[in-house]
Order: sequence, then C-alpha cells, then structure tokens
Amino acid sequence: MDIHQFAQIALSAITLGAIYCLFALGLSLIFGIMHIIQFAHGELYMLGAFAGYYLINGFGLNLALSLVIVMFLIALLGIAAQKAFFAPLMGKPVATLAMSFGLLLALQGAAFALFGGKEKMIHTPLSGILTFPGGVTTTYHNLLIIGITAILVASLYYIIFKTKPGRAMRALEQDMDTAALMGIEPSKINMLAFGIGCGLAGIAGLLIGAVFPIEPIMGGGILLKAFAIIIVGGIGSLSGAIVASFIWTFAELFAGFAIGGDLAFIVCFAAVFLILVFKPTGLFGHAVS
Repeated sequence: MDIHQFAQIALSAITLGAIYCLFALGLSLIFGIMHIIQFAHGELYMLGAFAGYYLINGFGLNLALSLVIVMFLIALLGIAAQKAFFAPLMGKPVATLAMSFGLLLALQGAAFALFGGKEKMIHTPLSGILTFPGGVTTTYHNLLIIGITAILVASLYYIIFKTKPGRAMRALEQDMDTAALMGIEPSKINMLAFGIGCGLAGIAGLLIGAVFPIEPIMGGGILLKAFAIIIVGGIGSLSGAIVASFIWTFAELFAGFAIGGDLAFIVCFAAVFLILVFKPTGLFGHAVS
C-alpha cells in the first residue's frame, strides 16, 4: 500500500465513519436515557433515505431544505412511536425488546409496499469530484457529510451539556427515580431523547442515499455494526460512540483492502471481542458523556 492508497482509504473511512457516527449516536442516546434496545433504528434510517429521495428527486427540493424536513419528519415519527409503543412498556425490558423487533418488521414491510424492492439513488448537485494534491479524490457530497456530522455532533454536545433539557437527560440516565423527585418529567425527556436519536438516523439515511443505493432492507447492516460500535465505545457513552465509529470504519476499510470485504467483517467483530476481553465496559465506560 502506497501513501496515495492510504490517504484515499483514510478519506473514505472518515466519510463512512461520519455516517456511522450519526447513526450510533442516536442509538446510544436512546439506550443511555431510556435503556431500550431500539431494533427499529435501522428502519428509521431507511425511511430518512426514502424521504430524502422523494423530496429531492421527486419534488425537486434542495438538499439543505430536505435535510431539515427529513430530520423533523423522522424525529416526529420517532416521538410518535415512543409515545404509542414504548412509553406504556417502560420498565418491561422483554416487552420493549419484542415491541422494537415488531416495529422493525412493520416498518420494513410498509417500506416494501410503498417503495418497492428496487434500489434507488438520491441525486444531488454535489456529486462533482474534488482532487487533492497527490491525486486523492472525493466528492463534494462526501465533504458535506463530514461537515454536517461535525455540526450535528457539536450541536448535540451543546444540548446535552449546556441546556436544561440536556442536564435533565444526564440526570435521568444516572438515576431516574432521583431525577423524578427533583421535578424532572421522565416522559417528556424520554420523548426528546428518542426524537433526537431518530432525527440523527434520518439525516444519516438521507446523506448515505447519495453515495450508495437505498432499499427497504438497508437498515439491517448498519444496525448490526452500530450495536458493535456502541458496545466498544461504552454503552450509553456519546464520546465512545464517536470514537468507536471511526475505529470501526478505519478497521473495516483497511482490512477490506488487505484481505477482502467479507473477511474484513469477521476481523472487525473479532477485534470487538478482543477489546471487550480486556475492557468489558468499553473504551469510555457507561455514561452519557
């Protein structure tokens, strides 16, 4: 591998890592606050991609407006799902697990019925190629993915650590009963956390739809990887989810270059196993930090 190949793979890993980061942050936030394993998170990512496809390709909206609409649509869908399906089952882990899996199947079936099984692509005006010194190339859309992720991560940290709802989320994660005694309403904070997490998944789906084809089953692969990522980073740790997302993509792409994609997938999960052997709590431990 020469320096050009290394730089090209590294840039691709940063771009893909940004998508994984958005997805894993939402999943980690939901689990950290509500302690729900959200199997349907991948389907919200998929719905974000299809919403973006119809807004941009169908209605001709620009990318910026489509991102805002998708974020709020998927966030509202997540809040509705939380209120209707998960809130009544709080404190019942087996029931919430079954509900989450059932929601996955329902959304996936609805997507096949509405969108069909044919792959689609989101066409944006930012598909031009940018060439860096040394011949390393990327698209303007890929740079946009990195930029939007940086803005959203910074915004999420501001919300979590600098606002009253964010402090309530952290209090709820640490001790729900004590937080409730201090006047925090768990139901409202849970809805907010669920909405933010789902909105991040929707944006990730739209952004990836201009890079890879979208289809109703596209959420399964990233969901499996995201679970591995948040376990490695530390369950409930936002910082851990960010770091582990990029560790995963660098390992996945460089191993894929060296030994092929199928074996790289096995190597990545083997690495997850080894990390957990030496640090069972993950890299950053368990906390919304």
